Amino acid sequence: DSPNSSVTEVFEDFDRPTGLNSSGVANGASNITFAHDVIANHSLVQRVARISWDNPGAGTFFQSNWTAPGSGRNVSAFETLDFRVSAQCKDLPCNTTDSGFNFETNFSIRLVGAKGSLSDPVQLRDYVSLTGPVGGLVRGIGSSPHPILLTARIPLTAFGNAPLTNLRGVRFIFDDTRREDIHIGNIRLSRVSGVANSIAITTALPA
Repeated sequence: DSPNSSVTEVFEDFDRPTGLNSSGVANGASNITFAHDVIANHSLVQRVARISWDNPGAGTFFQSNWTAPGSGRNVSAFETLDFRVSAQCKDLPCNTTDSGFNFETNFSIRLVGAKGSLSDPVQLRDYVSLTGPVGGLVRGIGSSPHPILLTARIPLTAFGNAPLTNLRGVRFIFDDTRREDIHIGNIRLSRVSGVANSIAITTALPA
């Protein structure tokens, strides 16, 4: 919603070495391969986690940890959890895409409390239709796919039994799509909903 720290709190930018949260705390992972990296066709400043899995289930996940084990932060004043997500290209120029090109990817998201308690799951597909990389045919080049970083904005009220007074982490559980290669970036908490009291586009733009 805003880069102002009074509105938006950075949870994870993947700007530390692989395995470390932006806060300096170790992240968690199980049954996946992942690395902090750049993303094809984007600024080198944009950092993401490149995540791959081929054995879906409750034990296949990536967990971004904001605080150390046994501790958490009160986020009850925030409205939404935001993050960016994209299907991977297989090479940096994005000439080769995944075999699941144009098929929708889904997984679960849960909030994690200070002592490891988990909220009820939320499904990615309820907020973002993740396909791609997307693109078209370019004269003289041929197929030109591009990884689009879509923003998922999830109201914190959507997470049943959420540990909002002692939030430690966000767990992305790859329990649906059989196998996939994705990017996750820019995990945020926002103090405004981003969905209510918006100015209609027709009134915001000149005639």
